[in-house]
Amino acid sequence: MDGSPTPDAVILLAKGGYGEWPQCELDGMLAAVRATRRYPHVEGAFLDSGAPPFPSVLRELAERGATRILIAPVFVPLDRSLREWLPKVVRRSLKKHHLEKVEVVLAGPLGERPELGEAVVRALPAADSGPDVREGAPRDVANQWLKPPPHRHHVFMCEGPRCATLGSHELFVRLRERLAERGLAASENEAGEGVLAVRSSCLYPCNLGPMMVVYPEGAWYGALNERGIDRIVDEHFGNGRPVEAHLRFQPLPSQDGMRSRDRAPGAASP
Repeated sequence: MDGSPTPDAVILLAKGGYGEWPQCELDGMLAAVRATRRYPHVEGAFLDSGAPPFPSVLRELAERGATRILIAPVFVPLDRSLREWLPKVVRRSLKKHHLEKVEVVLAGPLGERPELGEAVVRALPAADSGPDVREGAPRDVANQWLKPPPHRHHVFMCEGPRCATLGSHELFVRLRERLAERGLAASENEAGEGVLAVRSSCLYPCNLGPMMVVYPEGAWYGALNERGIDRIVDEHFGNGRPVEAHLRFQPLPSQDGMRSRDRAPGAASP
């Protein structure tokens, strides 16, 4: 809107990814925006995976005094579902942390900007004389990618649109951090007693989210929060005791195999 003040903070929002490469790409964009000196605060965040998670960065900027924050998705494409639930994630974060006085502005999709096409055109000539991808390629495949790491528990954290709106991405980051702190991450637990944690799309009981399923027990956890994640890591994964406060469904033996015991009636389909 004309006459609106310039934002005093910017979040460059990446889709996600673990490891140093996604962060390096984001760092390059952050450096370019910071070099303009237009905004006092410029930070990066990840939406689906990786750290820091977007809601945490939003909260931290508000705590540092930002009153008008511009969120700029820097990935393509920005699909319809993301366009619909990204504002919901923002509203939830503002409400949860009592940031009623903070204004948040959402930039349009990067893919709709003609400058992006121009940047692609400028980037192509640099690759014209590149080597064939088969040159210098490794002759063998790393063994660690041929089989899953040994683990006792396999965990699926729902990051479908509704659970993500309720904060499941933040909870997945916390889950990974807590597992690492306890030495329970499958990749670091050589005894095979660890937890292999992965993200999933919609798990269906949306009204009970955020949802997480633990195998081989088949325990479905719902209404998760940070304290619940900590308890599940300590009590379920650490000591073998499911956390009843968040347990919503758990299979019971039957003549036909396994059936689900409903711990919280009223689950709705997405």
